[in-house]
Amino acid sequence: MQTVSITAQLFGPVSFRRNGDLVTVPHACVSLFARLLLNGGRPIDRNRLADLVGQNSPDEAARRRLNTAVWRLRRALEPQSAPGDAVLATSGHALAVSCRAWVDAVEFESACAHMSDPRDWTPGDAERVSRGIDLYQGGFLDGYTSEWALAERGRLADLHLTALVRLAQWHQLRSENERAIDLARSAVAMEPLREDLHRLLMRAYVDAGLPELAVTQLGRCRSILADELGVEPLPETVAASLSDNTSASPTALHASREMRELERSEAELRRLTQLLNRSVRDLAVRQARLRDRLEQK
Repeated sequence: MQTVSITAQLFGPVSFRRNGDLVTVPHACVSLFARLLLNGGRPIDRNRLADLVGQNSPDEAARRRLNTAVWRLRRALEPQSAPGDAVLATSGHALAVSCRAWVDAVEFESACAHMSDPRDWTPGDAERVSRGIDLYQGGFLDGYTSEWALAERGRLADLHLTALVRLAQWHQLRSENERAIDLARSAVAMEPLREDLHRLLMRAYVDAGLPELAVTQLGRCRSILADELGVEPLPETVAASLSDNTSASPTALHASREMRELERSEAELRRLTQLLNRSVRDLAVRQARLRDRLEQK
């Protein structure tokens, strides 16, 4: 009996490998297969999957489209010599991935989902987050427009940005300025309208003894904000571009110190919010499973 192992790249250009060989998954089936892969082998009720292949379709039409998509997935992924449930298995009214699977998005989230304050990190924590960042090679299911894919793309992009910022802060604390600069640049490239990210990069330049680059970055920040929002940078953003040897007003320096404390508080608030959101999602999953079991009785 031939066993099947799937490798899925869902960041950037989407690709799938079966036992090491590239396989073509029909475009219309990719979101469905990705949804099943991200659930880690746990069954998902068919009613919750139908919208991935039949958006805005009547219930009966959506179910038919789902059945067709499952059939096409099995044809694409299950070798002829393998049993019919080698990749996808049916459990009651639910579907699940039944084979071994390595998924970049799953590995990324595992590496980056539980990030504490960088001041509390060990080198192992930083290495884990760095490995996760390396897996992020572009947007999740880029080009796919199902409601679920769009929501996941945004959620994972936010997690990637948080990982960049936290890892940059960790390297700053260790005076590893070159790596901090690289990470801060990546963060700014993702969200150029966020002044806190510009401040992170400017401080990294200042810490590296490159105040002229901090001033240049301030100019870029000012230009972006003016063009996109019609506003000037905040005083604390201006202060972040100042080195210790640059003459600065006491008010600006005081604002800079206060802003650093606010950013630390904001990071902690984001961490607690993520924990709350995770708990809410877990509760919703448990409620859905309970509902599914009750419906099956």
